[in-house]
Amino acid sequence: VDYEEEGEERDANSTNDDEKISYPWTSYHTFTMICLRICGDLLFVLPMIFDEELRVGSLASLQTFSYVNICRFIGTFLSIFWSPFNMKWFSDNSQNITVVYAGFGGLFAVSFGLCFFLNTPPYIIALQSVIYLLYGVSYSIYNSGTLATAMQHSRPEAQGTLLSLLSMSWSLSSGLYVVCAYLIKRHPSLPFITFGALLMAFAGLIHATYNFPVQATPNVHNLYQHLNLRQVINVIKDDFYCIVFAISFFVGVASGANLTVLGSPFLHDLYGLDVTLVGWALMVIFVGELSSNLYMVACIEKQGFFATAALGMVLKITAAVCLLAISLFRDATFGSNLVVALCTLFVVFFAWELVFVSLLAAVNHAVDIKEQNVNHENSARSHKRLVFMIQFVAISAAKPIGVWFASEVWRHNSGLFDVGLFYLANTLVASVLYCIYYLKVMKHNARVTALDTDSERSPLI
Repeated sequence: VDYEEEGEERDANSTNDDEKISYPWTSYHTFTMICLRICGDLLFVLPMIFDEELRVGSLASLQTFSYVNICRFIGTFLSIFWSPFNMKWFSDNSQNITVVYAGFGGLFAVSFGLCFFLNTPPYIIALQSVIYLLYGVSYSIYNSGTLATAMQHSRPEAQGTLLSLLSMSWSLSSGLYVVCAYLIKRHPSLPFITFGALLMAFAGLIHATYNFPVQATPNVHNLYQHLNLRQVINVIKDDFYCIVFAISFFVGVASGANLTVLGSPFLHDLYGLDVTLVGWALMVIFVGELSSNLYMVACIEKQGFFATAALGMVLKITAAVCLLAISLFRDATFGSNLVVALCTLFVVFFAWELVFVSLLAAVNHAVDIKEQNVNHENSARSHKRLVFMIQFVAISAAKPIGVWFASEVWRHNSGLFDVGLFYLANTLVASVLYCIYYLKVMKHNARVTALDTDSERSPLI
């Protein structure tokens, strides 16, 4: 048997099969998905960024209004248990899942805004908490659905850049903080009604204009059975996934703490800015996150996500030290200088985007490592969406811990040192876990290389 000739023929057939694969994803799909995600991301973060002003509209204290934020993150955690129903009802169609739950998310956001017209304080917070718990469920599902849809219909070599582009939605949404500040000044309900309606509109646009080929799902019941609680547990227990999810958890805890404080409370309490000036000052978040995403679009394919994550972790540690310095030297020129505070905010959110997108890339990489064990094509798609959702849930479920801690220690003009120390500790733990994951991937690559070498030699034996 001529093994060399047989191998060349097999490689040629494989190349022809790759060329026949169609990837219908275009710039239009990227643009519309980013627009949908911008509305969703903005609605998701608004109660945290402008909690100082929104709690006044809800007639609540900062500690009481924090229940809205906590319920929102609990909703993202609960979304993972809704996955089997999505498999059963939508036949593993990520696009339809995205459209339906984005529509529900917009409806919940509008309902949240309408609650501000009530005049019964206890019922306002209770109702808003329930509504944003439901929004958290919808947001988590359609957010992971957008990623799964993009990964399913785009070229593999372009997926790193596409992840960076889609993640720009969070950065671009922060550029709308000024608009939201003016809307909140007129009435607290306006940003939720406006962007909730836009979210529903973009969901309808995607449903009307996307025409991806429908891939066969021969047995929906089997697919439904495939995605169950046991599979979720198996994914979480996996040696690669569990490390990435742990990193996501500690990054989420740190993010929950800084988002609670490093917005309206930080700028309003420490520097005396009103809501309009807070909106303009928070443009530094937009600049930081957008700069981070542009950097990643240009460099992540060349440098790899490990190098990008390392830079992000170093900058997060630097930002934590700056927060501690601002707190310790509050009465000195350094601590009272608004420019120093804004530069610190820039570093915090520049680093956050680096780490967040690197985590998405790390999850995608871990899925690629494990994908060889998922034989059925439809099962592989549902597996990837499930892993993306668990990763997102790990971050979001961890944020209530940071939100609760920051809400408890923050008082007018005090508590920044505790928040900074808490942020630093969680970032250090996440950095150590990232190093462990890097060493594990290097060990895996060395083992795969050794196996490939042995398989190349086997015909000669």
